[in-house]
Amino acid sequence: MTARDLIVYSGLASFAVNCGLGAYVFLKNRTNPTNVFFGVFVLSIGSWSIGSSLVNLIPDEHLALLVLRRCYVSGVFVPALFVHLAYYLTGRILTNRTFLALAYLLSTMFATTVYSPLFIESLQIVAPFDFRLSNPGPIYYAFLAYFVFLVLYVLVLMYRASQRLVGLKRRQMRYIFYAHLIASAAGLNYFLSVLDVIPFPPVDDYLLVIYFGVFGYGIFRYHLMDITVVCHKGLVYGLLFGATIPAYVMI
Repeated sequence: MTARDLIVYSGLASFAVNCGLGAYVFLKNRTNPTNVFFGVFVLSIGSWSIGSSLVNLIPDEHLALLVLRRCYVSGVFVPALFVHLAYYLTGRILTNRTFLALAYLLSTMFATTVYSPLFIESLQIVAPFDFRLSNPGPIYYAFLAYFVFLVLYVLVLMYRASQRLVGLKRRQMRYIFYAHLIASAAGLNYFLSVLDVIPFPPVDDYLLVIYFGVFGYGIFRYHLMDITVVCHKGLVYGLLFGATIPAYVMI
């Protein structure tokens, strides 16, 4: 097993953990909007993160680029979904509808461009790992600015909520804030690799596994939202399953 193998298959691990946890939460209470939304949120992240594996596993470069662009259809909605999740966690879901609608509108606009060279021009190779990544077009930089802005917005929102609340609610928000810092680090690591700022492949997918592990444990530990005990077993099984995915595939 080489270092490249560990990075290539990290997307599969992230996809398995994210979708496994999301599906478990959703199936436990399919009538609860919070459970449904949580499932959609993690599915979108998983569908985006698996692209880093598929683009390096598919031999044909044209097909690999097409698949990567399809994964970005999910990825461009992650910032809006991230804000949506933050509104659920901070109790702002009924008071910030205009901003949320604008976020979804911008995500939809980016989604209409992902199959264009203006969004992803081609594939670039990270040497000496022979690792494929997106070669960004001009619209990609606009998406990056949009992504960074909303992530910073969510972090500020979470931090202010943690300062405003007291007791158990304050501990909940602090835990979720730290989890979001890990998720933000994952995004930063990925984009720095795409922009060729760091000369090695991203490890964002493994950071996302840690993020959802911390997030899931925080839900269980502090009884957050309506997916409390559900996330305990779902998190354990999801992490174990996700951790074994790369090994089974390589065998």
